[in-house]
Amino acid sequence: LLAPPEVARFLDLLLNLKAQGHTIVFVSHRLEEVFAIADRISVLAGGRIIASSLAAEVSQDQVAQQILSVQEAPISFPAANATVSPVLSEQPSSPQVETAPDGGWDKQLVPYLELKGVSTKPAGHETPLVELSFSIAEPGDIVGLGGIVGNGLRTLAHVLSGFSSFVRGQITYHGEDLSRLSAVQRAQLGFRWLPANPLEEALLPWSSLWENMLLGHQRDRHLQAYGLLRRARVIARSIELLDAHGVRFLNPAQHLKTLSGGNQQRLALARALAGHPRMVILEQPGRGLDIQAQRLLCRQVRSLSTTGTTFLVLSYDLDELLTMCHRVGILYRGRLMGMVTQDMVQRDQLGSWMLGLE
Repeated sequence: LLAPPEVARFLDLLLNLKAQGHTIVFVSHRLEEVFAIADRISVLAGGRIIASSLAAEVSQDQVAQQILSVQEAPISFPAANATVSPVLSEQPSSPQVETAPDGGWDKQLVPYLELKGVSTKPAGHETPLVELSFSIAEPGDIVGLGGIVGNGLRTLAHVLSGFSSFVRGQITYHGEDLSRLSAVQRAQLGFRWLPANPLEEALLPWSSLWENMLLGHQRDRHLQAYGLLRRARVIARSIELLDAHGVRFLNPAQHLKTLSGGNQQRLALARALAGHPRMVILEQPGRGLDIQAQRLLCRQVRSLSTTGTTFLVLSYDLDELLTMCHRVGILYRGRLMGMVTQDMVQRDQLGSWMLGLE
């Protein structure tokens, strides 16, 4: 994904091509970018064009409503409440993205997850972490880290989840050295991780939906009787969670592979957020989700944060971070360029950090 200044240059390139007489078909869910270059805007749903009009004759809000009108409203989840604001601004035509409330973050709180000078070895195409330091306060802090692809977000997720090691520095959780804990032990402490590529790293495509929902929750007592898993309980709980997260499915016994990519993402999210986790690492949580699902995701994250669940959101999408998080930082070549609270957010500054500029 591109940093904001690069997006602007890309759109300028398209406008120049248009001026030279080229015809351009631009497919995107980013309405601000669509309206910046399009002469005619069409809405595609279920393989059909459901609306089409000149860009000058329709607003971003109207297009957003057209998209939402053809989507099934997901079943509300138990923790939702009226005080939680939607993921998208009610006035999408505004250049400002609606940001998350500050969450009452108190700098005097003792961090319950803290990284001090963490460095890793180079691995694959992802940049290693370099002297990375930041902390997350408890309870309910929602911290977001962004950056361009390959600048260390994946490395950080693997280190925190226990699937990769680090060579220098310290990571503590409630004052305990996290490096001594395996991925399984971290999960037992309430850690949850939604990887960037769930189908490759977290899901079993040829297993049933309920079996996929069970992964990581096999030891949950409410799913057992006399120490044995009860299939009926597992299936009932799976259906409840799938419905609550808006997953569209026919039968809990169907193979996960039969779901669309967006519904696979919803299922992975449902599993990661189940069971009152204490610390959730979300990598690219909005990937593949439509507007309605993005709204639901943001509501769920904010609602869980009010009950004490703490989130680290890793995303290449600045809008997603600004909408969801109390604090936002940027990684560049494995280093933290800076982190700001919501009352100090400036998109231009974040964009500069993504390019490695102070």
